[in-house]
Amino acid sequence: MLIRLHQQRGITKYIMPLAIIGVIVWLGFQLFPIYMEQSKILSSIENLKAQPEAKKYSTIKVKKSLIRRFGVNDISKINNANYDDYIKYEKTTSGFNLVVQFQDEISIYGNLYLVSKFDQTIEFK
Repeated sequence: MLIRLHQQRGITKYIMPLAIIGVIVWLGFQLFPIYMEQSKILSSIENLKAQPEAKKYSTIKVKKSLIRRFGVNDISKINNANYDDYIKYEKTTSGFNLVVQFQDEISIYGNLYLVSKFDQTIEFK
């Protein structure tokens, strides 16, 4: 049996694309919980903003309302103990702004990390 060089096919042409796709899917599974938590935080704040009298709320009322919403939405990143570290209340002439800033990181392998930064300002007017 004569085998020509151009007829030989290796398994590498099938394994490498599958390995790359596998790594991308694995990273997606690692990042999905972080993305969902950030989405829930933003959704909770937007729901508070939808309240008719929200722009007249005091700092304490905003904090209590958001902590309650975070509990209902199962948000573990921000709680009563660390609320002031992540959410800042800025008074404006027409209402107030909430500035939400934090970062999450996940260890990929050894000392290799993926970092997700969240920096959002929501205006209540």
